[in-house]
Amino acid sequence: MTLDITCEVKDQSGFWATTESTQTPIGEATDVILVEKRTLVLRERHVRQGPLAIDLTFTDDKVTGKIAMAKSRESKAVDVALGGPLFADAASALPSFAVLPLADGYKVAFRNLELQPVGPKIMQLSVVGSESVTVPAGTFDSWKLEVFPIDKPSEKTTVWIAKAQHKAVKYTSVSQEAGPATVTTELQP
Repeated sequence: MTLDITCEVKDQSGFWATTESTQTPIGEATDVILVEKRTLVLRERHVRQGPLAIDLTFTDDKVTGKIAMAKSRESKAVDVALGGPLFADAASALPSFAVLPLADGYKVAFRNLELQPVGPKIMQLSVVGSESVTVPAGTFDSWKLEVFPIDKPSEKTTVWIAKAQHKAVKYTSVSQEAGPATVTTELQP
């Protein structure tokens, strides 16, 4: 299945606002993330896809908000301790990875948010080498990253970050829960 995904990052006085829009066979999905510029710590997330609406606010140790399904009129309040701040997640992850001090051997663990059930998950990011990668937008000398939840290493995402342009040019993600299924995304011209 082919999906059209666009990602836009805007400066919003002290925050980076990342909006990812995905055209799917059942309609458009949008994911808007606000992260602090200086720390890349997640502060807000707003998802819309059909009847689904997710609105979350993050402090350094807690997430609050709601998850709602419009047609069923069901709404679930979210109020969960996180154990510390969350690093850029979802739509803001790839642009944030691109500004890290990537180098051979670089490795870092960070918190992200699991939505089902809502709670923190610890992620591992490792630079596993350099690689030239060709995508429709061109050929790029890139850092090759592997990112995965530490409790589910089989749920790995591989990301190629162009060294000169400091942006993600390709990623592949494997989800065991979806079959397993592999998603590949490449930068277009």
